[in-house]
Amino acid sequence: MTLRIADLFCGTGGFSYGFSQTGNFDVVLGIDLRPSSAETFKANHPEAVAICDDIRKVPITDVAERLGRGSKSLDVIIAGPPCQGFSSIRPYRSINENDQRNSLFEQFILYIGFFRPRFVVFENVVGLLHHDRGKTLIEIKKAIEALGYSVDCHVLNAVAYGVPQKRERVIVLGKRGSSQLPLFPEPTHKYNGRSMASGCSAALPLFSKHLQDT
Repeated sequence: MTLRIADLFCGTGGFSYGFSQTGNFDVVLGIDLRPSSAETFKANHPEAVAICDDIRKVPITDVAERLGRGSKSLDVIIAGPPCQGFSSIRPYRSINENDQRNSLFEQFILYIGFFRPRFVVFENVVGLLHHDRGKTLIEIKKAIEALGYSVDCHVLNAVAYGVPQKRERVIVLGKRGSSQLPLFPEPTHKYNGRSMASGCSAALPLFSKHLQDT
């Protein structure tokens, strides 16, 4: 059985391509603002619906109609919203806490509420840990939980899994219901270099405190 997966802020479709390579996922939807990205996504996922538009301007009901199965059409929703507003690497770091890109995760939440997928995956740069003193990450977690999902968060580094590149990302994983979440993968390779996150438990003090309080 393959799971139908939607890729929000899909870019060229690399995130969802990784899922499809496992053989367990059928990529059915990608949404991105840039025409070149949407075209490349379509080339990588020729069977999927590719929508080139501002996700805030596309009615979710229209998306559901294009998928052809109404609100029961998605098993997994993944998203990697634009990260410039969260980035800790200049010159991409936003100096404006009200950068509109920082609220695009709300569209991810709206899609979860409408489609009610079995699983959701959110990824972003490590700078998200510190945005608004960690409150943004907590808001994302609480919003997903409020829709009836169990949620966990880790910082994963691609180099720890055999990729010849240090690339750290915050990964938020949600599963519908209160049953146990799938485990995050154990590292397969050693890396002794400096981490921007300094370990998940240390890097998520506000997030961890919120976990203890709930």
